[in-house]
Amino acid sequence: MNILRIKMIDAGNLLKELDDALDKVVAKKEPESFLKPIVSRIEDYHKSIRQIQAQFTDAPQFNETRTYPKFLSCGLLEIKGKNGTNMEFLLPKVYPFPPKSLYIEHEKDGQFLREMLMRLLSSAPLVQLEVVLVDALSLGGIFNLARRLLDKDNDFIYQQRILTESKEIEEALKHLYEYLKVNLQEKLAGFKDFAHYNEEKEDPLPLKALFLSGVDALSKDALYYLEKIMRFGSKNGVLSFVNLESEKNNKSAEYLKNYAEFFKDRTSFERLKYLNMEVINDHGIQSQHMKDFADRIKAYYKQKKKLKGN
Repeated sequence: MNILRIKMIDAGNLLKELDDALDKVVAKKEPESFLKPIVSRIEDYHKSIRQIQAQFTDAPQFNETRTYPKFLSCGLLEIKGKNGTNMEFLLPKVYPFPPKSLYIEHEKDGQFLREMLMRLLSSAPLVQLEVVLVDALSLGGIFNLARRLLDKDNDFIYQQRILTESKEIEEALKHLYEYLKVNLQEKLAGFKDFAHYNEEKEDPLPLKALFLSGVDALSKDALYYLEKIMRFGSKNGVLSFVNLESEKNNKSAEYLKNYAEFFKDRTSFERLKYLNMEVINDHGIQSQHMKDFADRIKAYYKQKKKLKGN
């Protein structure tokens, strides 16, 4: 467990080491073979992540335990050489679990929300998971993947549908807020957070996750609940993944960014001298992959549903 956590956090450090090694090679202080050890370690890091959470071009590997994952992989780091360095490769973007609230903006197709939904459904124990899907502006169009999962038997999706109406959205956000409040004030007393509780206890707490698009359409009360979820949810059993795209210069949307991490943030990599890094969506995911994934989820959940609540 600890080794994997160290490996995950060291992705940035590995790239910094590569950048430092490139500095010596470019300056002719070292031969190109000087890069081999750090390149090998980066390749090992990549393999260690994909052995546990493969890309969705492959069959998903479901979490059949009651144990939560140690990380979630979503998106890719696209690394390219600069300043005379010829290098190009991809690494999985990895977040320690449970991740802070994550947001995206200027994304119309919902790729980030879909990819993170696929990752969560394949990595977290389905028998302990409840997902709330909110599409306040496009009547559920942003969740094409989720449509394939909507079934009266699939109670890991809240109300077995995508929420689009103002009142039902407000009720769902209140439902999540009340859950995190009970955890914060009662169940997690004496524990650092949700992750700490689940490491110590044999019977883990359920996980709830919000996927939301359409912040402009939210009521005042809904925004209040959303703020609390984004601010306190991660440590208290409620994850949130939000599209904060606003067409109204919405001050609330800007304010919410204070409590979340931008999915495409790359500030920690800006000081690299020979490597340019961008966070991109995994565009290898095709509609057929999503269909196959949804079919496997439905079959898997049908088989495992009887374990829920036991």
